[in-house]
Amino acid sequence: MNVGQNLIREVVEISSGGIQAVSRLGVDAGAAIFSRTFQGHSHGVGRFRKRLEEAGWSMAILKKRNPDQLSPYPGGQYTRDPNRKSFEVGPVLVLSQLRATRRKGERPAQVKFGALFCGHIEVRNWASSLVSQLGNCSVVEGSLMVMMTRADDMWANVSFPHLTEITGYLFFYRALGLRSLGRLFPNLAVIRGNQLLQNYALVVFEVESLEEIGLSRLTDIQRGAVRIEKNPKLCHTDTVDWGRIAPHAADGHYIVDNRDPSECAPCPEHCPLRDARTAGNSRLCWNRERCQKVCPPACDRNHTTCDNEAATRCCDPKCLGGCGAGSERELSVCTACLHYTYENGCVNTCPPNTYVFMGRRCVDEAYCRRQQALVEGNPQSFIPFNGSCTLECPPNYVREGHTCRRCQGICPKVCSSFLVDSVSSAQKLKGCTYINGSLVIQIRGGGTVVLQYNGSEHPNLLFLLLLLLSIAKVKGGSSKAAFFFFFELA
Repeated sequence: MNVGQNLIREVVEISSGGIQAVSRLGVDAGAAIFSRTFQGHSHGVGRFRKRLEEAGWSMAILKKRNPDQLSPYPGGQYTRDPNRKSFEVGPVLVLSQLRATRRKGERPAQVKFGALFCGHIEVRNWASSLVSQLGNCSVVEGSLMVMMTRADDMWANVSFPHLTEITGYLFFYRALGLRSLGRLFPNLAVIRGNQLLQNYALVVFEVESLEEIGLSRLTDIQRGAVRIEKNPKLCHTDTVDWGRIAPHAADGHYIVDNRDPSECAPCPEHCPLRDARTAGNSRLCWNRERCQKVCPPACDRNHTTCDNEAATRCCDPKCLGGCGAGSERELSVCTACLHYTYENGCVNTCPPNTYVFMGRRCVDEAYCRRQQALVEGNPQSFIPFNGSCTLECPPNYVREGHTCRRCQGICPKVCSSFLVDSVSSAQKLKGCTYINGSLVIQIRGGGTVVLQYNGSEHPNLLFLLLLLLSIAKVKGGSSKAAFFFFFELA
């Protein structure tokens, strides 16, 4: 096994006699997934959880437990038999116990928190549904959206300390009663921005009760800008160096109409200065108690992050978002991985016979083929091809069954009428050669993000002149500007 780890997953079976281990498999760090019918009402789920915990296991939090209202963990399905007091829950994710051994002298980079992955999370109306959806997840493979929730005292009593990474964007809109994001996500360190909302990776809009962002562990927004707007009680938006956190969009941040900085408490005196070379400049903090993490110059020069405690020592180069503190070994216990996660460790490239999944972890072929996602409302399986586990074939290839076939010439792809108002929306037209309808372009700026698509980073953004002739409307600028916008993407 990689880096000498023996990772044991026990697939468990629930019976009247309790929990019985029925098999043990040497696999990568993962979870036991199975279906179970609970007799009686939702109390059965609670008993199930208690028995797991007594055996030293932990279980992903399910959604609403009323059997008539159960909604599935992504990929799961809950059903109820109207003629019996029972309901089926599946799949259930159970975090396995981890048993590790190491070869003498070996010190791999590891991931600090376990690997419980959640898909896209969208919370509306009731704040309590965030608890049931997010649970103990450490990584959201997708985006996390909380919007138009009713006033709820729950915000003051709930926290998700396991969450360290979001691969898409983080969005809060009119979350009534919410006062601090840092209380919710005290260890959130990385927002990758693989998906953006109007070119933004972090958006906080019209949260009237919010007093602080407070994400003191947040060090990396890899793609996209920050938008924090119309939060009348929000302080310390100007005492965070957002350019340090999101350097690729330093001139694209939009932070306006929040509380007047003169009405906010000053940063602690021990917090770092925005620019140590300039006398009298402001200090960097998230609130009156928490400083912004600023790594030593040596770490910046070597493009590495630093430890999560004193922020004085550089982490293993494979780390992103921080690492443990203390011994040399703990500097290799990463909060997140710069490139890919494999067998509970960080690697620069995926090993042979594995595939890059979700742009961040390495999986085997069988795991890849089991994954599905909704494409235009229909489930579609992932394909292991050319080192990637993907829904879409690479440039010059077309999907054919469960594999990718090379095209003769340019691969045809028909797309429906579409509105392009940002780079993230333009990305959805990737590979289109024909628009069956109208293409409306409404440019709203965001040039910094546009530049990230220049060159060969996304070679599948192909727009033929024939396609451009079908443009019906151009809003927000001249036709010349619109054509330039697309040629920048090509």
